[in-house]
Amino acid sequence: MQRRRLLRARDLAAFRSALVDLATEGDVGAARRRIVIVPTRASAELLRQTIEARLAADRPATVLPDLATRSEWIARLHAADGGAEPMPARSDRLVLMERAARHTLAVRRFAAPFDLRPGLVDAMLDFYDELRRRQRDVRRFARALFRELGVERGMDRGSEGLIQQTGFLGFTFLAYDRGLAAHGVLDEHGLRAKLIAHQPALPFDHLVVAVADHPSDPRGLWPADFDLIGRLSALTRVDVVVTDEVHDAGFRDRIEQELPGIEEARVTTDNTFTPVLLRPPSDGTSPAPLAFVRRDREEELREAVRAIRTETEDRGEGERDGGQRAGDRAKKDDTASPRAERGRRSAVARGWGPAPCKEDGRPAAGDRERETRNPETALSVAIVFQRPLPYLYLAQQVLGDARVPYQAFDALPLAAEPYAAVLDLALTVARTGGTRESIVALLRSRLLTISPDGERVSARDVGALDRVLVERRASGGAASYPAAVDAFFGDETWRHGLDRDRATRAARAAIEVAAALESFRSASTASAQIRALSSFLRAYEARPAHDDPWRDRHLRARAAVLASLDELAAAFARYDDEPRGADALTALIHHVVEAQTFTPRHGHDGVHLVDAVAARFGVFDRVHLVGLAETDWPDRLRRSVFYGASLLKALGWPQESDETRAQQAAFRDLLSL
Repeated sequence: MQRRRLLRARDLAAFRSALVDLATEGDVGAARRRIVIVPTRASAELLRQTIEARLAADRPATVLPDLATRSEWIARLHAADGGAEPMPARSDRLVLMERAARHTLAVRRFAAPFDLRPGLVDAMLDFYDELRRRQRDVRRFARALFRELGVERGMDRGSEGLIQQTGFLGFTFLAYDRGLAAHGVLDEHGLRAKLIAHQPALPFDHLVVAVADHPSDPRGLWPADFDLIGRLSALTRVDVVVTDEVHDAGFRDRIEQELPGIEEARVTTDNTFTPVLLRPPSDGTSPAPLAFVRRDREEELREAVRAIRTETEDRGEGERDGGQRAGDRAKKDDTASPRAERGRRSAVARGWGPAPCKEDGRPAAGDRERETRNPETALSVAIVFQRPLPYLYLAQQVLGDARVPYQAFDALPLAAEPYAAVLDLALTVARTGGTRESIVALLRSRLLTISPDGERVSARDVGALDRVLVERRASGGAASYPAAVDAFFGDETWRHGLDRDRATRAARAAIEVAAALESFRSASTASAQIRALSSFLRAYEARPAHDDPWRDRHLRARAAVLASLDELAAAFARYDDEPRGADALTALIHHVVEAQTFTPRHGHDGVHLVDAVAARFGVFDRVHLVGLAETDWPDRLRRSVFYGASLLKALGWPQESDETRAQQAAFRDLLSL
C-alpha cells in the first residue's frame, strides 16, 4: 500500500528544513532507497550544500539520497526496466518526427499547413510531448478539436485551416508512433505504459517530490508523471513538499486529482527567523519606491557588489574586535576543551564564527587576504535573477574587477560559446562552398590550426591574402586564389607592403579548408554530410594550453558541440539518411546547437549567482534580487504556435490566469528566502 503525503511548509525556510529531514531520515539503507526530484542540477547542488551545512556539526559523514531532475528520474526508471529498448535522444526524435511529417504529406496528400522548418518540427515534437504528458492521446486530441472546430466548418476560412492542420498533426503523430515501434525504441510515453504494465523492481521505494506541477513550476512534474507515481507498486512512500503559497495557488486541487487520497500534513519547524526586505528610503514627499532603480543591468550588478563588499568589510572589522576578545578569554581559560576548539575551527570554515586570530588579536597569516577576497568568510550571499543572462557573463568582469569570488551552477546556452562560433564559421564555408568573406573569417579563427606547408597560417598571412583578393576583385572559389596571388605579385615578392609567401600560404590553406568541407554539400547521405563537418573540426582544432584558465570551459563546450553533431549524424544514419540540401541542413544544425545548454561550473566558494528556481534550495544571509523588469518578471508565458488558448483549454492546458497565480506565488515565496 502506497503512503502519500502532501507536506505544507510555511515558507522556504520550512520547505528546506522538511527536505533535509526527509533526505536524511533513517539509516544508510533507507537513504540509498530514496530519490529526491528537484527542478535543475543547480537546485540539486544547493540542496546538497544545505544538507551538509545542517549536518556538519552532528554527523562527520552521511549518505545522501539520489538528487535527480525529472529527466534523470525518467532515466533511472528506464534503467530499472532493464533498458532492453533504448530511449531515443532528442536528435533521434526530431529526425523521426520530420520523417513522419514528410510521409504524411506524401501518402495522405495533405497540403502542408506550414513549411517543415527545423523550428516548427521541434515545436511539433514539443506539442506532442505536452499532449501525452497531459494524458491526451492522439485520437482524443483530434476528436476534441474537431468537435470544437466543426461548428464553424464551411463558414470560416480560419477554422478550415485549423481543421486541416489538426488532421495533418494527428496523422503525423500516429506515423511518429509507428516509427518508434518499427525501430524498437521507446520514448518516455511508451516507457510509462511499459512500467505500469510490467511493474519492475525499482532501486528506490521512497520518492520525495521537491517540485510542483505545471503550471506552478515550468520544470515541474506533469499529470502523467503523478499518475505514474501513483501506479508504481514498488513505490511504498511518496512525499510532496510545497510552500503555502504554492499550495493555495491551485496546486492542492490539482494534486488531489493526480494523486487521489493524498494526506495533508503541516511541516513543523522551530525556525522563527523573518527576513527583512530592504527598500529604497522615501524622500519624505512620496511613498518609498518598491525597488532600487539603476541605469542598466551592469550598473545594477556593480551596485550589488559594492553593497556586498561594504557589508563584508564592516562585518570583518567587528569580527576582528570580537576575535581579540575571544583570544583574551582563551588565554585566561587554560582548560578549554580540544572538542570546543575543533568545533570553532569547523564553524570558521563555513563562515559561522570569527576568523582565527593571533595572540595580539590581529588576523592570522593568510586570513587578511581571505577577508578581502572571500566575502563568504563572514556571510553567505546570493545574487538572484530570473534569467541567467546577461548576469553570468557580466559577473566575469564586474565581480572579477572587484576581486569578489563567486560560484555559479546555471546552464548557459551552448550557442554563445566561442567553439560554437567556430562551428558557425565552418558551416558558412561548407554551405556556400567558400566565399572570400567566409573563408577569410574561418582562417582567422584562433581556435583552429591550419598548416598547409607545416607552418601554421597566421593572422598576417590571412590579412595579406584578403588584401590581394580585394585588390584583384576576386569572386571565384578557393581554387582560384593561387592564380589571383600570382597575378597580383607577378615576378615580385613584395608589393604594397604585402609578402607573396604569406599570401600564397594562406591561399593554399583556403584550398585545403574548402576541400575538407566539400562533402557537406556533395555527400550521398545526410550522416556523411554532418560527419564532414565534425571531422573538419576535430582535424583542425587548436587545443588550449594546460595552464590556460579557459581550458576546462573550452573542452566542455567542444565536447557538447561535437556530441550534438555526432548524435544528429547517428540519428540520420538510423532513421532517415536521405541527403539534405545545404541550407536545410545548416538550419537544422543551428537549431540543434541553439537548443543545447551546458554547465561550466564556476568556483567553489564566494557569492552565489543563482536563478530564482534554484535559490529556493539554498540558505543565504543576504540576497540581492536583480533584474526586476517586466521582460524578466514574471516569466513569459509559453504560447502554442499551433492553437489559441480557447482550443487548448479543451485539451487540458492551463489558462493564463492559472499560470499568473502560480508565478505570483513563487515570487512571494522568493521574498521570504
